[in-house]
Amino acid sequence: MTNLSSTETNPSVLHWDSLRVQILTGGQHQCEGRVEMYLNSGWGTICDDAWDLPDAQVVCRQLGCGEATAALGEAFFGPGSGTILLDNLKCSGVEASLQELCALYSVTNMVPK
Repeated sequence: MTNLSSTETNPSVLHWDSLRVQILTGGQHQCEGRVEMYLNSGWGTICDDAWDLPDAQVVCRQLGCGEATAALGEAFFGPGSGTILLDNLKCSGVEASLQELCALYSVTNMVPK
């Protein structure tokens, strides 16, 4: 699960102040697909270069999707667009949400795949 698009309808969305995370359907069920996040004033991507199962566990937990079974990278569900808002994510897998990692949030100058 990574990458993004804001063209799908009815995604699962979780809100915290200016931070929102959603999985856009692209897989076989509502908890499988590209991940995007909204921070401050716009939607963007999570770079998938370091995306792994502990990262997917946190996103799935925060969206009420249960346990993650895979962490697919390399734009598996299609290329992202927009700014990469989070790079080199390193969750341990026990965090309740990405909000616990706010110190790692930074806008990067990477170009989405």
